[in-house]
Amino acid sequence: MNKKLNSLNSINKNDLILLLKEKKRGNKNAGKIYETKHFEFIEQCLNDSCDSYLSELCVLFEKEFSIAVSVSTMCRFLKKHKFTRKLLTKTLPKQALTEKNIEWRRKFVEKWFAKGTYDLNKIATNEESDDQKNWRLKKSNGVVKSNKQLFFIDETGCNKLSLLRKYGYSKSGCLAQRRVGIENNDRGVNHSVIIACGVERGVIAHKILVGNVKSKDKRKRGTKRIDFCEFLKQTVGKAMLDSANASGLSRRAPLYLIMDNASIHKGKEVSLALRSVSKRLHVCYQPPYMPTIHPTELINSQLKSNLKHFYNSQSKNTISSEQLSLKICEILKNKIKNFHVENYFQHCGWY
Repeated sequence: MNKKLNSLNSINKNDLILLLKEKKRGNKNAGKIYETKHFEFIEQCLNDSCDSYLSELCVLFEKEFSIAVSVSTMCRFLKKHKFTRKLLTKTLPKQALTEKNIEWRRKFVEKWFAKGTYDLNKIATNEESDDQKNWRLKKSNGVVKSNKQLFFIDETGCNKLSLLRKYGYSKSGCLAQRRVGIENNDRGVNHSVIIACGVERGVIAHKILVGNVKSKDKRKRGTKRIDFCEFLKQTVGKAMLDSANASGLSRRAPLYLIMDNASIHKGKEVSLALRSVSKRLHVCYQPPYMPTIHPTELINSQLKSNLKHFYNSQSKNTISSEQLSLKICEILKNKIKNFHVENYFQHCGWY
C-alpha cells in the first residue's frame, strides 16, 4: 500500500492531467455483428446450446470469424432480434390437470386458506400463480391457529447433471430448450437430500443419502420408504416438538407435517412413524403437481443455486462425493437462514 502511495506522489501533477486527457474511452477497433453475415451463426449456436452466456457467445464468434466483439454488443444484437433470457422449461404430464386433481386443489385451498383471499375459478388455471399472492392462512376457524404449527418436508437429488444451468436464450414467444445429448451424461454419484423446515427455526432437520460408488445403480439411488420413516422417527418428530416449544405454542396444539404425494410418503407406516414420537404430530398431503405451495421447494432451489456456484468454481472432475456432501451440509446450516424460510412461508401464502 505504501509503495502505491509513493508511486502516486512521485507523479507530477501536470503529467497526471495530460494522462487523463489522453485517456480514450471505448474501443474504435471493436468488432461489429453484421446481420446478413453473422446472424445465422449466432442463431445456430443458441439452437445447439441455448444456456450459453454472453461471454461464451463472444468467444465462439471470435473463433469463427476472427472478430472480437464485446458482451454489450452481443447483448444488443440479441435484444434487437428478440432473443430473451428465460427459465429453462419442462413439459408437464397430461395427468397434471385432471378433474380429480383440480377438485383436490380446490378443496385443499378451501381447507387451509382464508375465504376471500382466493378465487376458486382461478385454481388450476394460468392465473393461479397471481391469485396465490393474495392467499392467507385460515387461522380463526381453520385447522391451525398459527403457521408455527405447520412443517414441510421434501426431497431433492443432487448430481452433476442437476447442477447444470437453468437459463438460456431463445426468441420472444419461444421456449428455451436444451438439446439432449450435448452434455456429458455421467451423472456421478447421486445425493438424495431430505429437508424438513418450519417457520420458527428454518431448516429443522436434513439427511443425505449417497448412492454406492461401486454399484452399477449408483445413479438410481434415491430415498426409500424405510429411510424416510426412520428419518421421521429419529429426527423430524423431535425437531418439530422442539420448534413448537421454542415458539411458545400450547403443549396440546397439534402439529402438521405437509408433504407431496411421492410413493415413499404414502402408507400407514409413514403416519405411524411420526405419531410414535408424539400423538400431536399429524401427516397431511398436498394436491399432486402443486409445488408452489411448498416452501421446501424454494429451499431446494436455494440449495442448488449455492451448489452451482461451488460446482462451477471447482474442477468439475475432481469434486468427490464427500466434498459434495460436506458442501450440502454447510449450505443448509450456514447459508439458508431462518429469515429465508420465513420469507418462503409468506411467499407460499402460509401466514
